[in-house]
Amino acid sequence: MASATQNSSGAIRKLVQFGEAALRPQLVNGRWRKPQISPRYAARIRKESIACGTYGTFDPTTGSGWDPAWDSPGRIGTTSALRPPKLHKNYRDRENRATNIESLMEGMDERIDQFRKEKQDKKPSKSIDNLYKRLTRRKR
Repeated sequence: MASATQNSSGAIRKLVQFGEAALRPQLVNGRWRKPQISPRYAARIRKESIACGTYGTFDPTTGSGWDPAWDSPGRIGTTSALRPPKLHKNYRDRENRATNIESLMEGMDERIDQFRKEKQDKKPSKSIDNLYKRLTRRKR
């Protein structure tokens, strides 16, 4: 952890000097300036303080810890961050497809029998008249 703190010592120095203002963009002369500490470094410092057990307090003399008021609103610790991943649509709709297939399978044997019977009824009967018509038909 010491090497990560040494790498972000400039960010910690800015946190000690400016506090929360170092983490937020600022409007200066009608133009927005980026935050003095990038969100990536802020997340890194926050993660280090959680690992060290200093989350919730900030000591300006040593520069260790993280004040929970600095967390970005709507990003860290909100319910939207804990939302499950969306996945592919076929994974999400799997239960609906299964219930739909089960409902369609009810009475399927009767429908298959009815279809086969209708198909058989459409065919011409095997009478002598139909045999004669078929044999005397002109072939082109």
